[in-house]
Amino acid sequence: MRLRIFLFSIVFLCTGLSIHGQSYNTAFGFRLGEELGFSLVQRVANHTTIDLSASDGLFAGHKYVSLQARSHYGIISRRFNFFLGGGGFVRSNGVAKDDYPAPARLSGVSGVMGAELTLGRISVSVDYIPQYVMSKTYTGQKLTADSAISLKYVLWKRKSQVKKFFEKIF
Repeated sequence: MRLRIFLFSIVFLCTGLSIHGQSYNTAFGFRLGEELGFSLVQRVANHTTIDLSASDGLFAGHKYVSLQARSHYGIISRRFNFFLGGGGFVRSNGVAKDDYPAPARLSGVSGVMGAELTLGRISVSVDYIPQYVMSKTYTGQKLTADSAISLKYVLWKRKSQVKKFFEKIF
């Protein structure tokens, strides 16, 4: 009996990973983590999105812009999924923590992993972003991490597969 439940669970999860992606084409909203910023997400392929995030440095003292490609994998449906990806970032610093001047602009590579839930036109996501600074002259901490919660409004919904099927018939 346990073996049947285990096999059913594996088949269910694998089917979910291969069929489902995400339920919208474009979303825009707020990103709240170390900083308050915005996030714009655009679907570019079936399971792939491009995410542009930016913050103005209101709380932590540095401005931040990130561009990442994300691959979405459905857990139960395409409305609830997890994502993995990577990209790059540019960060503008003020004064470093040890009162030594920091470079005016830092850039590097970043990875991303997280989960997303979309209900109607509201999308809520949680992400974790490890970042590596690629500047040779920067003597501070090169490997950092950021996590945030994003609340986005879906600007352009994706048609459901059921609607597409019935549109072809009628």
